[in-house]
Amino acid sequence: MAYDRLTPNWTNVQAMASIGEDGYAVERGTLYRFDKAGNYTELSSGWNASAMVACKGNLYIFDGRGTLYRVDPATGGYEEMPDSWPDVSAATVVGERIYVICQTDLYAVDP
Repeated sequence: MAYDRLTPNWTNVQAMASIGEDGYAVERGTLYRFDKAGNYTELSSGWNASAMVACKGNLYIFDGRGTLYRVDPATGGYEEMPDSWPDVSAATVVGERIYVICQTDLYAVDP
């Protein structure tokens, strides 16, 4: 297996996802977008992410306080989604639905 070390010093990364050619990471409460070369841009801050996925061209961040946000991947702007999501341990996308483990249950979410 080959790999390239791109940018050092990423600590306390809470979640990662990708859309197309861009990657996204929440590190120390800040949302970053990065490219294939490892160049990164800060988008927004104040995140307490327990999970993050990309679906239908948007990022979805499950906040550790139980809130789900739809996030614009270009700007970091966000919209709070309905319902409460406490104790999210994992999330992924299958097809066009978000699947999330919340407490001890599996949910399918239509974004």
